[in-house]
Amino acid sequence: MKYRQIDSHIEVEKFGKSKTHKLQQLQKPDVHPAYEKTLSVIQYIEQDNPTLYSLMTELLYHFIYIRYPVLYPMEDIESVADALIQIGTNNLSLTSENKEVSSKTKDYMKMIKLCSELFLTIRTE
Repeated sequence: MKYRQIDSHIEVEKFGKSKTHKLQQLQKPDVHPAYEKTLSVIQYIEQDNPTLYSLMTELLYHFIYIRYPVLYPMEDIESVADALIQIGTNNLSLTSENKEVSSKTKDYMKMIKLCSELFLTIRTE
């Protein structure tokens, strides 16, 4: 639709949230600013623990893929990054700092896990 110069709007509803998008302005999920910024926030982990970083980027991709084009706001990037770190650390049975996890981060942890399960369900069908 983007390449055919179709200039219309669509309304997308996912997980109870609705958003109207202009088709010409939709970007691919892997070049969306929220995705790219989140990757840059977690980038430092790649040098210290490549396995953890790989798991986190995979979870982020699943999260973006399922929620697209209704993504999280830019001001929630830190919470999403914290959620990815928490999930990755737990999944790999790594020790982590005893850092207090905010309720927003906990909500994102639940959503990321759900989206990953949905992604894997879609991919296996």
